[in-house]
Amino acid sequence: MAVRACLRRLGEREMERHDRLRALMVWLEADGQVDRLLRAQEDDHAARTGEEEQIQYPFFTKGTQELLKARVDIAQYSLPRAKARIEMAKRCHEDSEEDPEAEAELVMKQAGEFVLECSEIGDDRPLIGCSFSRDASMLTTRYFLLIIRNYMCFVHVCLKQMP
Repeated sequence: MAVRACLRRLGEREMERHDRLRALMVWLEADGQVDRLLRAQEDDHAARTGEEEQIQYPFFTKGTQELLKARVDIAQYSLPRAKARIEMAKRCHEDSEEDPEAEAELVMKQAGEFVLECSEIGDDRPLIGCSFSRDASMLTTRYFLLIIRNYMCFVHVCLKQMP
């Protein structure tokens, strides 16, 4: 019978668990063991906090020379890039003239001067959009991967006269 009760716990739901624990507490209360259980729990908690106060030193194991070389290679690859990224972040933070919002507004203003004329074929990738400036001096193309390219148009050739 006890085996069945233990096996039922594996699939028990939250309410079933509450009922089981409530029945266990009633049984312990009837035997007068609740106070003893609470004292044991407090002692366990006190012992655990005493262990946590001890200084824990890192544990190192010796690795192979290949592992050491791989870690050195990763560090040599990553550290210069991290240094450059941090320096750029510091420059952006210190240089108040560089304003990403102002740059975005400028791009939106320049994009407002374009006229929509597009086909799906126009470069080595499928286009989702292309626009000429009003004076036809620039062409902007957009791709599915959110890549935008700007082209300067120096030669103006009329292929077909519009009526």
